[in-house]
Amino acid sequence: KERQLEIVQQTTLTPVTGATITDKTQLQIDLDVTQKRGYSINKEEFLPGLIAIGAPIFNLHTGEVTGGISFDSSTSRYSMDNFETQYSTILIELSKKISAAIST
Repeated sequence: KERQLEIVQQTTLTPVTGATITDKTQLQIDLDVTQKRGYSINKEEFLPGLIAIGAPIFNLHTGEVTGGISFDSSTSRYSMDNFETQYSTILIELSKKISAAIST
């Protein structure tokens, strides 16, 4: 948590779209929610019309994040809620399987 706070404080939050998180307190809240939920969401923060969910891949021996996996789509196909509902469980299971596979 300390390292995360340090990184957030050192980061410049430059808006790319109107949905980009540019407030460090809001970013920290979003990171806390993401950690509890087990996956991240992107609601058009980088590109209008692009939504995504992502999950970490861990080295199970060290507990460190070694990568990530994500799915993306467009707002013309899914609402963020529908996309999250349909794919978040699949994404989390896939990230667990990959984590287990790379940790053997």
